[in-house]
Amino acid sequence: MKMVKKILLGTLAVAAIAFVGCKASVEDENHMLSVSGDSCEIDYENGSDGYSRGWETLQQDHVDGICKITAKVNSNVGSGDGVFGYIFNLKQNEDETYNFTLAGIRFTASKIEYYVSDYKNVDGSTLSEGSDFLGTDGKKAKAPGNGTTATVTESNSTSNGIDTLKSLTINNGDEVSVWIDVVAQDGEATSTSRDGIKNTYTVKFYDKDPGRTMNGDKLTYNSSVSAIKTATGIGLNNPLPDGTKHFSATKGQSKLGFYANVYGNRKLTGKWEIDSSSLYHEAEEIEE
Repeated sequence: MKMVKKILLGTLAVAAIAFVGCKASVEDENHMLSVSGDSCEIDYENGSDGYSRGWETLQQDHVDGICKITAKVNSNVGSGDGVFGYIFNLKQNEDETYNFTLAGIRFTASKIEYYVSDYKNVDGSTLSEGSDFLGTDGKKAKAPGNGTTATVTESNSTSNGIDTLKSLTINNGDEVSVWIDVVAQDGEATSTSRDGIKNTYTVKFYDKDPGRTMNGDKLTYNSSVSAIKTATGIGLNNPLPDGTKHFSATKGQSKLGFYANVYGNRKLTGKWEIDSSSLYHEAEEIEE
């Protein structure tokens, strides 16, 4: 039996465990992803007709952070090479299913597309295996009220939850970057950029680095850079308890991570870079 405790990465904690870093736990069943620190790379060719999916999470829990995704487009035909996903709000339930939110992007000849999908009660064996996120009933996650044990709520109102993020010409061989900024709201007027509806996430997509800077519970950004799309109202799976005003090393945390879905007979190439300085209230798991 392993006992785990969490500690805030303050000055003494960093000195004691700096060698651990933010290495992800081993979850990528298809061996598609290469994780180093808070970054991840993929250069994976799927020779089958179906999907090939990869999934990795950071060992430490965090409240939120910003992730830059850069894709090298190999094929801009149809829906492109596949999906780059940023995982957040991840929690394992008592029945060993998972709740999480996934912000995904893909690149085609004429546009970048995106989605923000909030999943509940997903069978852990289907996070990277198979072609879809399933429930314990073996059925694909659907919108609540459709009789499946696993559910998904889409932030976009399109039929499949995917919408246009930005229209632009993308040629094969081009490198294109998107920044996905995930911010947990505590609802306090003094918490700059966190003063929205308490215990919800705001997700913003940028085509330039927004210059996210933290000062305690406050967030500031480069005023010359604007988000191109925003999703709001996503509930925290580990919400702040009643009477707690701000997030901390033990309040409101969950896991962040990386997801890839490589389409059949396509090759997905690129990287994810979570800005370590943007990680809010990072905690480390230490085995005793």
